Amino acid sequence: MTDWNTFTTLVQELIANYSDSKLKELVAYIDPAIWGELTLKERLLIRTGITSKPKGRDICYANLFRHIQPPPEAMEAYNSLIAFLFTPDTARSVVTAKIVEAKKEIQTSEVRRQKLALLVQSLPPEPPAYLQPLQQPEAWKTLYEQASNPDASWDDALKAASILATAKTEEAAVEKFKGELKTLPTVLYQSHVAAIGPFIEEILLAGASENEIAQFLQQQKESLTDLEEFRKKQQEWLNVHSAPFMQKLFTPQLLPYPDLSNEIKRLVTMPFEYAPRETLDLEAYKGDIKQFYEAQAAKIAHLLDAAEARVKKLQEMSEYSKIFFTVTEPASHFKDIQQDYLTLEDKVKSLALDKEHFSEATFEETEKKLTEKYSLYLKVKQEMPTAVVRLLKGAHKSEHRAEDDKAAIKRRLFEIFWNISPYLDLMENFQDMRKVLTSQLKEGMRKFYAGTLSSHELLQLCQEMPYEHDVVKLRNEITHRSARLKDLRDELLRLTSEVQETIRLLDIANLESVELLKLSETIRTIARDVENPFKAFAEAETKDAINLVFRKFWIRIEEIQPLIEEAQAVANHELQHAAVPLKDALLRALDTLEEVQALKSGTRPQIVSRIAGELVNPTFNLVISYMHSIEKSYSFVKPLSFFMAVREHKARLAMLQEAEVLDRVIKDTIDFAKAMQYVKTFEEERVDIILEAFERQHIIEPTWESYYERMNRAARLVEDEIFLDIGLLDRHALMDVDEKELNKTLHIAISRAKKHIYEPKYGIQASIQDVRAFEVWANAVVDDSKSTDWLLEHLRNYCHMLFDAKIILAARGGMLLPKCLQFINEVRALTVYQEAILQKKRNLNVAEWGPEWIPECQDMRCEIECFEPEEESADALRPLLKKFQSTFADVAEDKIAHLNKRLEEIEGLSKNPKKECPFIYIPGYIAFFDMEYPAV
Repeated sequence: MTDWNTFTTLVQELIANYSDSKLKELVAYIDPAIWGELTLKERLLIRTGITSKPKGRDICYANLFRHIQPPPEAMEAYNSLIAFLFTPDTARSVVTAKIVEAKKEIQTSEVRRQKLALLVQSLPPEPPAYLQPLQQPEAWKTLYEQASNPDASWDDALKAASILATAKTEEAAVEKFKGELKTLPTVLYQSHVAAIGPFIEEILLAGASENEIAQFLQQQKESLTDLEEFRKKQQEWLNVHSAPFMQKLFTPQLLPYPDLSNEIKRLVTMPFEYAPRETLDLEAYKGDIKQFYEAQAAKIAHLLDAAEARVKKLQEMSEYSKIFFTVTEPASHFKDIQQDYLTLEDKVKSLALDKEHFSEATFEETEKKLTEKYSLYLKVKQEMPTAVVRLLKGAHKSEHRAEDDKAAIKRRLFEIFWNISPYLDLMENFQDMRKVLTSQLKEGMRKFYAGTLSSHELLQLCQEMPYEHDVVKLRNEITHRSARLKDLRDELLRLTSEVQETIRLLDIANLESVELLKLSETIRTIARDVENPFKAFAEAETKDAINLVFRKFWIRIEEIQPLIEEAQAVANHELQHAAVPLKDALLRALDTLEEVQALKSGTRPQIVSRIAGELVNPTFNLVISYMHSIEKSYSFVKPLSFFMAVREHKARLAMLQEAEVLDRVIKDTIDFAKAMQYVKTFEEERVDIILEAFERQHIIEPTWESYYERMNRAARLVEDEIFLDIGLLDRHALMDVDEKELNKTLHIAISRAKKHIYEPKYGIQASIQDVRAFEVWANAVVDDSKSTDWLLEHLRNYCHMLFDAKIILAARGGMLLPKCLQFINEVRALTVYQEAILQKKRNLNVAEWGPEWIPECQDMRCEIECFEPEEESADALRPLLKKFQSTFADVAEDKIAHLNKRLEEIEGLSKNPKKECPFIYIPGYIAFFDMEYPAV
């Protein structure tokens, strides 16, 4: 237990004879339990002596002593200690000792008064600042006045009065007497000597004796002394009253602003000025004195309210700045919005207060400056939410653009990045090139997330990749081989079309060509080999072997070409005598066509009657001519020979109706692809390559149902690839596009996307509704008021969902690469899920700032986007899972178990190029069209 009497004694000794040892003795004397709430830093400061500078050391000690709460009997010593420690250290110990000595020497003896006068000459004329709030100033003032006027006594005043009484008419004596009156112990006479003078003169002129004058002066002395004592008591009351207020100003927030304590000191030490009155009514003056000191007390209380308001404002502005930097700090890493961020940062930093500027300012100056700062803060606060939302949206867009650039370049160079190619002789080149490009891409993404690379600069980096010398050389070789394959396919499709046409015409005429049937099967066999290059080139491991495969294909084609020409010549000779049955089959097909048109428009086009009249004496060539004419006028009936060969009207009607729908779907898809081609990409010819999916149009084999299914699936494939390739994922590649036309094109694309989802499902559509954010996207209203940026973002979201769905679908087929991509996507989706959870926990002000960015989530997104496994295997993917677990320690166990299960599935697979391709279009890869999609 601390003995507070001893505490008071130690304080008095410290003030009387200041030293470091006494200060440390006082600290050590306090009960250790009292220091229990101090921080480790504060305890360390006590143990090491705080600091080497006395002023800084004493202020630190004063802040430490504020942690104790002494009882009332020790409060006076406690206040003296706090005030003493906040005093500048200059000559403190000397002044304190002289004050104590002077108090003891205040006596009436002339010797001591003379000593005191000499003493006072070494002291400042005003009491030190640390004594202002306490009671010592009055003692000092009295001491100073007595010591500095050693000859001013009442005896001298009475003697002067006596002299004046004997010389009533001497003006000089009267003036001298008035001067002597000024030495009375109050300043009241200093302002009222003009009013008292005539009253004294009346006494003198009335012949007052010396005793009467002395009696009068004695009465005045007693009355004025009483008045002065009353004023001193009021001053003492104000001193005591102001001490707690001063103590409340010793807070970390207000210590840098001494104007508050200085203002209280000024109010406490402000002298009372007596207002002029007609008469010397002492009671009235007492009322004035009391009213004055009560007004000062009210001002001090009001000042404390101002101090509390200041603290609130300072805390509000400080908290606002902290929230701003917390909310926007992650976004500051993106170079794209760095300038916008710095502009906002400067606005927020302008709210900070330079505390050194306020150290010498007055209370009025400080309040004015704070009012200006707070007004600026309110203005910034009003403007900031919109600016911050715009900033964070810019950060998101920047991140999305970087992801899009990465996705776009990987799709452009998918053969290199994913090593999917039928050409084994190039595989080593693919792998080496993949390492180089992957390293460049990873480095670019790291720099982007580090803020040293903008999305535009990253785009330039990505755009340069396809045109690097080695990459161009490799791509040219692939393009050359693709062109050679296309030439083979074109020739085979031409032969197939001619042979099928001849076989159908023979069938209609009840004729048959065994040779043509055999040749048709041979062509189909060669086409299958050409259209599945992964099988065709499976054994070709050198460039010469590759060329040999191409040569063998042409040899096989050239071997059957003369045989086909010979068989067709024979068949055409036989068909010259079959004009009538061909005519009848043509008219039956045209009658069905008229019915289809009637069901569609309500009127029959009367084709049959016209052609029947012109084919009274038909010939084979004339019938063929009319067939070609009808195919030009009604494209959906091509090949017309196929529908002529269908003998049942009902079946033919159903097929023609389906053919019309299919033809419209294909035309619509081609028109859509060409419209999207308006949005420029790295290589516009990519659209034409994608449209090769329709190259088997009108090649109906083996059945109408399989053809119809294959072509519908081809239409969906083309739409998928167009969505993923043309300016959607690759939004940065928009060049020389008129804003209105772009907006129109995007509306077409979004409308197509929604139609793409809700029409009868072919493969990929069965999975797209399983992916994240589908409901939000599908329910979003798209109208003409939407900006181009909004439309691009909306379409981008669909493209990501579409690509995810393709991956999910292919992964269900047991393919390794889609399984690996699905794993990465699930880690990405789980990161988004964790971010939503952490935002709920940490969000500071959702209404004002929007969802808070979570730094670890951004780090994880960076890790995912920069993650490029060297191979498709579980071991290559495990580091990503390990990084995820180290970033989010509180992830639910079932979610980690799900990811581990995915890795187990991947471990059980091996890469099979023939199965790795369906979710990426490779021209001529017919296996895609024949593949049965797994059940959803």
